[in-house]
Amino acid sequence: VFVASNGIPVTGFNNRLVTGTSETVTGLTYNTQYYYLVKVKKNGLSSFPSATKNVKTDYVELKLTASPVAGGTLTGGGWIKRNTSVTVNATPAAGYEFVNWTKGTTPVSTSQSYSFNITENTTLTANFNAVVPVYTLNLTADPVAGGTVTGGGSFNSGTWVTVEGIPNQGYEFVNWTEGKTIISNNAVYSFSLGKNRNLTANFKQSAVNYTISVSANPTNGGSAVGSGSYVSGSSVTVNASAYKGYEFINWTERGREVSQLASYKFNAVSNRSLIANFQTTGSTSFVLSLKA
Repeated sequence: VFVASNGIPVTGFNNRLVTGTSETVTGLTYNTQYYYLVKVKKNGLSSFPSATKNVKTDYVELKLTASPVAGGTLTGGGWIKRNTSVTVNATPAAGYEFVNWTKGTTPVSTSQSYSFNITENTTLTANFNAVVPVYTLNLTADPVAGGTVTGGGSFNSGTWVTVEGIPNQGYEFVNWTEGKTIISNNAVYSFSLGKNRNLTANFKQSAVNYTISVSANPTNGGSAVGSGSYVSGSSVTVNASAYKGYEFINWTERGREVSQLASYKFNAVSNRSLIANFQTTGSTSFVLSLKA
């Protein structure tokens, strides 16, 4: 096949060998007169050329490009009959968003699917922008009553964020964890957010100190030791020792007997004021104690 216009061969179709029954000719210009002729080749021999056929193009070419190339895929381009409606489509690739269609430097549509009437060879560019991922930072407190957390929310990838665990009264901050992994031992923790994250601020009850005070009754009857400050739940032992001429009777608290043992053991769960009571040896007097 030979295709030419004004005697100038069409590039790629000068004595082109056609193996099928049809051939698509590209690179033509709209509204231009072309002629073509065909020869049959068999067993190395060519026939005389066919009569010259004259045609005038009524198709125009629609070229589509993406900017950047990796931004998305395009459909709707090709050779299209002049003065017909055409629809082009732009589908963003992962990590991109569609911006607009432009013809040269002129924006023509902000719709991904753009329809128009084509009248000439046209080149359209679909423009895309890279999307900055948005990640979520979820914060929780454990136990819930232990304190409050600040700094969570949704942020663009790479944002520098600061979280803080604020203990409630009677609690103290322990650490930040993600799953079972300790992330930071600091109540205020800063980092760059690069993915969705779930952080827990862990709290524990603060150690409570209780005051235990002991005294002797009468003061010349003996000694009472064990006064001091004790951590909540710790074991406390107070001891009473009678002086010469006296003997220990019992321990009382607010007039109530709490033990008859000179060495009295208990756990510190509250502030306590204990009295070690003594009497003279052989005395027939009694110490009146009230029991609940």
